[in-house]
Amino acid sequence: MKVKIGLSTCPNDTYILYPLISKVIDWCCFDFEFVMQDVETLNCMVLASEIDVSKMSVYGYLQTTNYSLLNSGSAIGKANGPLLIAKQEFDINNISNSTIAIPGKNTTAHLLLSIAFPEIHKKQFMFFNQIENSILSNKANAGVIIHETRFSFQKKNLKCFFDFGQFWEDKTGLALPLGCFVIKSSFNQSVIQKINQILSDSVRYAIANPSYSIEFVKKHAQELDIDTIQNHINMYVNDFTVNMGETGQKSINNLKKIALKQKLIIKQ
Repeated sequence: MKVKIGLSTCPNDTYILYPLISKVIDWCCFDFEFVMQDVETLNCMVLASEIDVSKMSVYGYLQTTNYSLLNSGSAIGKANGPLLIAKQEFDINNISNSTIAIPGKNTTAHLLLSIAFPEIHKKQFMFFNQIENSILSNKANAGVIIHETRFSFQKKNLKCFFDFGQFWEDKTGLALPLGCFVIKSSFNQSVIQKINQILSDSVRYAIANPSYSIEFVKKHAQELDIDTIQNHINMYVNDFTVNMGETGQKSINNLKKIALKQKLIIKQ
C-alpha cells in the first residue's frame, strides 16, 4: 500500500523520522513516499487533502474535517513556544500599529499571536526562515519565530519581546501543543493503528540512538550550529512525541476551546 508522508525540515521532525526514512524501522506492508516541506506548505497540503499522513501545525489540524490525529510524533512544549522578536528599539505597547511577520496563516504561531494580541491587523505571512531578515530590512516591525530560529535570533542583535510558551503556561498551566501528525480518516482503523505504531517505533529508535539521525538533521536544518540543533531537539522531542496521551490531547482540546471562544476557528 502506497502512503505519502509529509514532514518538515525542522530538526525535531527529521530527527524522529530518519529511522523510518532509512528503513531501520520495518515498513511493514507499506510503500512510503516522503515529502519534506515547510510546515505551512504541509498545512496547505493537508487542508487540500493532498497527502496521506503529515506533520502539521495544531492550528491547521483544528481546521481539518477529514484527518485524524496520530498519538506519536507531536511537538508539545512545556513553557516553550514561539517568540515575538524585533529590533532593540521596538515598542510592544504600540503593537496594534505594527506590521508583524508570521510563519504561515495556518501555523499555531499565528493562532497564539491572535489570542494574545487580537488588536493586530497588519500581518505579513512568509516562510519561517525569512522572518529575521524581514525585520532587519524594515519590511516588518516585529515577527513571530519558530523552529531553529528561536535559538539564534540574538546573534543578529534582535530581541525577544514576548514568549508565547510562557504566556500559555501562565494562562492555562497546560503544555502548549504546536505540531502534530495526522492521517486521512478514510483509511481503515487497522491501517491507522499500524502507521501510528511505525511512527512510534521511529521516535523511540531516535531517542534510544541519539546520534543516529544527526547527520540527516544537519543536512536539512536552517541553522547548522550543532548546539542550536541539539537545543531544538531537546526541547521538542520528549515524552509527548512518543505518545501524547491524555495530557497532550487535553492541551489540544483546551487550545481548541480558546480558539472557538475568540472565533479564530469555526466549530466543525
